Amino acid sequence: MTRAANFLVVVESVTGLVVTALATGIVFVRFSRVRSKIRFVKRVAISPDQGVPNLTVRIGNERRAPIVDVSFRMTLIRTITTQEGVTMYRSENLKLVHDQTPILTSATLLRHVIDPESPMVADTPDTFAAADVELVVAVRGTDETSLQPVHARKNWSFKNLVWGARLSDVITETTPTDIVLDLRRFDDLEPSDPTPDFPYRADPETLRS
Repeated sequence: MTRAANFLVVVESVTGLVVTALATGIVFVRFSRVRSKIRFVKRVAISPDQGVPNLTVRIGNERRAPIVDVSFRMTLIRTITTQEGVTMYRSENLKLVHDQTPILTSATLLRHVIDPESPMVADTPDTFAAADVELVVAVRGTDETSLQPVHARKNWSFKNLVWGARLSDVITETTPTDIVLDLRRFDDLEPSDPTPDFPYRADPETLRS
């Protein structure tokens, strides 16, 4: 056997080992990667709750294993024009009633109260459209089974922020001791009753679309 033949055999052997190692690593990473499988409601509701406007988002866990030590962050992004005529994006953090939960299972609600301290206190559907508002919700937690971090994020444009509507209830109490969870209503919206401070009521036909 010549030196050239020996060299080719060595190169082939080394290349085979490297390719096998790379393929094994790629397959391992592909199947060991944790997918968030967090479900977000299609449209966000803005409606009165106890007489005070609230922005409400529903989030669910589509994994078999619960997600633990979960934290949430909600941000409102709007386009503004400065006095100098410069157009820029401004991010405003929205305070949540509960920004953490020990466990995320089937469904939970995130609420931002539109009180005098809220960045949304002076907003209307028209100001949202004019500023091309976008809502962003980020979720972070830990998979209970694998103990790997889980991340998810969802964006809604102002067109999917529905004024004068509330999220339909997914939990129904059939008897004093029985509760039914109906996730088929996860994305459903219902019109809310207007108040003197919140004169908006969504069109039922629009909510069905």
